[in-house]
Amino acid sequence: MKKDFVLLAYANASPFPYHSWTPLSILAPGAYLEQHDVEVEYFDGRIHKKERFKELVEKGPLLVGLSSMTCFQIKNTLRLASLVRRIDSGIPLVWGGTHPSMCAEQTLASELVDFVVKGEGEQTLLELVHAVGSGQKEFNDIDGLGWKRNGACVLNKDRGFLDIEDLPFPYDGKGREILTTYLGKTDTLENIGYESSRGCPYK
Repeated sequence: MKKDFVLLAYANASPFPYHSWTPLSILAPGAYLEQHDVEVEYFDGRIHKKERFKELVEKGPLLVGLSSMTCFQIKNTLRLASLVRRIDSGIPLVWGGTHPSMCAEQTLASELVDFVVKGEGEQTLLELVHAVGSGQKEFNDIDGLGWKRNGACVLNKDRGFLDIEDLPFPYDGKGREILTTYLGKTDTLENIGYESSRGCPYK
């Protein structure tokens, strides 16, 4: 029996232990889910022990969301996804972030991926949570989603841009606990991220 919560995870993205940053790529959609009365648990591989992730997976989340860039992080994210499969192969694995957004079809080809959230993920993830929670098997109506039908990759149409003014502050709710942890660290160089706009500043 699945619990009514969503687990969002951010694996270690750097081989260097002295540099880390707040994981906005899970805190932003997580805050949006919380705003819509979805219970969320977070795992940040830089500040949490792996046992926390394992314990949360064993509780049976509705789905596990994994954010990854095209870098060292992918290997660590694959390790988390593999652990989920070993504990409970029935838990959907949802990938988002830079790499899955740019390479959605390639990402979906992996057996460790069930869904891909392309681009801004707040509304797409919320709709997917509701669909999975209701037992839905077809996901054509969720913009910005990649998924599998009988093993074949399906890429829905892209979702339009969201108005950042309508999105909750990522450090509200349970995200505040992660922020507090980063502020209290003194052994590494920390970055506290804040979004005042979205999009590539160099484009």
